[in-house]
Amino acid sequence: MASKQEANLDLLIHDYRNEEMAEAARMLHAVVAADSWRGFSDVLRHLLHGARPLAPGKAGSNEGLVQGLDNLLGFFALLEIAALANVVPLRLREDIVADIEQMLRQPVLQRFYLKRYPQPLLMGLLTRSRYRLQGRNTPLAPKFYAFLELKDLIDEDLTIETFVWLSAGGNVDGWSVREILEVLNEPRNCIRYMLEAAEDENPRGKALFGFFALMSFCDMMDDFLSGCESDSVFQSACWHYFNTRVFAPHLGLFATLSRGAQIMSNWKREPIPEDLHPAALGSHTRFLNSAKRLFSDDYSTAYKVFCARNAKVEAVKIRPHIPV
Repeated sequence: MASKQEANLDLLIHDYRNEEMAEAARMLHAVVAADSWRGFSDVLRHLLHGARPLAPGKAGSNEGLVQGLDNLLGFFALLEIAALANVVPLRLREDIVADIEQMLRQPVLQRFYLKRYPQPLLMGLLTRSRYRLQGRNTPLAPKFYAFLELKDLIDEDLTIETFVWLSAGGNVDGWSVREILEVLNEPRNCIRYMLEAAEDENPRGKALFGFFALMSFCDMMDDFLSGCESDSVFQSACWHYFNTRVFAPHLGLFATLSRGAQIMSNWKREPIPEDLHPAALGSHTRFLNSAKRLFSDDYSTAYKVFCARNAKVEAVKIRPHIPV
């Protein structure tokens, strides 16, 4: 009979590893086997050099492949957090280990997650797969499931995706993030665009919804991390996940949120429908303080130290068994 941890692993694979990721992995493996990178060049250019994405929902085949690879790396990061929380087996199944090794040891991908956009969770998982790092005894399942709720929220909210995309330099219907922020100067216009979005998917209104939703997410994430203070390694790992997946790729995002919060501080109290500004009106300072903590490096050290220390210990311990 499978253990509860093995069942958890199967559930994570079922819920978070999709066919898009599998197709991206198959194509990468085929390219490596054939030693033919020419047809893959556009994909690698987007992945390695951070080329500006297409508008949400309009990705072509190559962009879809980039997204598949990016999501697969995100799934591997999720596995590392699950291992830290002790909700999956300490020693991952051989097929999972083989998959990790085959993907994360590709030099072209290592240029991406080791050099251009360093991702400690992927480095940690790769170390874990090679040295079979032992887990920790701290019971963190409830915290892990709270982490998954935050992950699902940020993954599934298309309004946040729209706002983040605009913050990265995109535009929709001729609107850039600058125009979106200018709308915030006029609360009544802001409400009008958001009401239009509620009725007909108006992209300007969606971006405004995304601004408020992202500020609320920052507040929820700050509360979540504060609740993880008893385990600084797990806390730091969760911060690295969201920093890598949401914040770090978009360097101007914090400046955009700060500007928006500053504009909101000048709003006059008006009868604004509560569902159009999720607790944001009058709470901009609190949200901005949450964002400041999330965009700092205060949480970055603990997990990196954990990985470095354990990798050294395990490497020394099993060195005689590593083939030359």
